[in-house]
Amino acid sequence: MEKKPLDQQVVRVMAWLLLYGRAKSKLGAEQWEALEKSVGAPPFKQMDPYDTTPLTAFNAALDFIGNSREQADSSLIAEAADDSVQGWAQQNRAQVQELQGKPREMLDVFLTQVHPWFFNETENSEVIESGPNHLLVKLYHDMRDEFNMGLFTAYCKLVGAKGQVENRGDQLYNVTWQ
Repeated sequence: MEKKPLDQQVVRVMAWLLLYGRAKSKLGAEQWEALEKSVGAPPFKQMDPYDTTPLTAFNAALDFIGNSREQADSSLIAEAADDSVQGWAQQNRAQVQELQGKPREMLDVFLTQVHPWFFNETENSEVIESGPNHLLVKLYHDMRDEFNMGLFTAYCKLVGAKGQVENRGDQLYNVTWQ
């Protein structure tokens, strides 16, 4: 698999809607409006959730969130990922309930269904290594590392597991859970 150039990478409007649904209340309406203007956010509230928008603008929104306090804090980007996963979980309650206690299966759903859909790519991740309590995963897009790491830990948390992610660079992540 090869990664597309960043200017050709997209994310579905639904990603913006999930981000907006949680981040606006944390940032406040005024700061969210500043985010939209600053990053050139698409008019996502009027768009079909299935449409796509440039990943570059979404990454810029994540950067804005990470820099929204007096001192930059990349954990805010991971928190935005967790919030987005919580929004996804509310829409997919039955699947989340069915996979309670099964982090490996939940990560499989994330990597084979959720993740490809959000990036409008059928093959945008690869499991390099797999074990009973870990995955080594390569992602083929340029989403912010902190957001990717937050996604992995949040999907583990949905099913009652504690996930940890080691960033090995170049979009390669070692995901463990207990």
